Amino acid sequence: MSQGLIARVSTSDLPREEVNRVLKFGSVMVGTLQHEALVTFYEKVFEKPADMADQENGFAGCGAFLDDLCRTGAFTELVNYELQRLLQDPNYALEASSDIDMLVLRSRFFNLLLKIVAQPAQGRVFGQASDLFLAPLLKSGVTTGRYREPLPDAEGTAAGPHYLRFDGDETIAFGHSSYFKAGRDIFVIRSDGAAPTLVVCFSSATTLTTRWEYDAATLARTKLVAADHSVSRLQLLASVLAEMKDPGAVPALEGLMEHPAHYVRWAALQAIFSLDRERGATLLKTAAADPHEHVRTAAIRSLEKLNAAAARVTQQAPHIS
Repeated sequence: MSQGLIARVSTSDLPREEVNRVLKFGSVMVGTLQHEALVTFYEKVFEKPADMADQENGFAGCGAFLDDLCRTGAFTELVNYELQRLLQDPNYALEASSDIDMLVLRSRFFNLLLKIVAQPAQGRVFGQASDLFLAPLLKSGVTTGRYREPLPDAEGTAAGPHYLRFDGDETIAFGHSSYFKAGRDIFVIRSDGAAPTLVVCFSSATTLTTRWEYDAATLARTKLVAADHSVSRLQLLASVLAEMKDPGAVPALEGLMEHPAHYVRWAALQAIFSLDRERGATLLKTAAADPHEHVRTAAIRSLEKLNAAAARVTQQAPHIS
């Protein structure tokens, strides 16, 4: 096992000089595996400019660094090390990791993690909020389906939903990676579920605040969700409160009407309308002047539907002659 340099470390709030000191002397996260290849990778990426749009010198030009890293065997040593730690200490926790993800390196500019895909994608497919390189960890490589998102200015009007475009399957060989652009490219790992697929995900800092969700079967765009998980939870909570059918939740939901994210404001308004139709109708009139076009348009359409429904009721009401 290589020694001398730290492998799994979060450096999101450190200046470059401090990062160098941490990497060289291991002053944080005592006990983490030390591997020179990971530090070499980190330093090469750090030398790139922050301009993600620069295809040659920005993040998009870092794929070769990942390819070199995958060939070193560093990830095999890292996984073995983490397994030993977990066996020795039941309270040991892998920072910012889950049952399918394992964080390797994190900074303000990128994340590097290992991912286990145990079964085929089902139900939903999500767009990406970050630029990303995908590389296989197994010698057999990995096969992905590549999809192209609708153009950013396509808003999915009443004329019909917008769809992902399937660009074909791509096999990524071991020691190589494939690049996926935020807001443009989506990948689905092809897996028959017989054995887990192991991949490395190397992603840039988040470049988009939202991403679209698509139906995996029809490829139709279904809804806009927040890229920030904490904001996504606000959307989810608004939906849950609506399903619980408790009018007492309306004041809290009204508080979300001031949220800076337009999709949170709209989710809150939808929940309020389902709990208190009268209050919801009043807030729809306010939302018709919302600073965001999506909220304004949706509110105006909703008000038109309400007015049309009210007109039909009036026409059908009995008249006294």
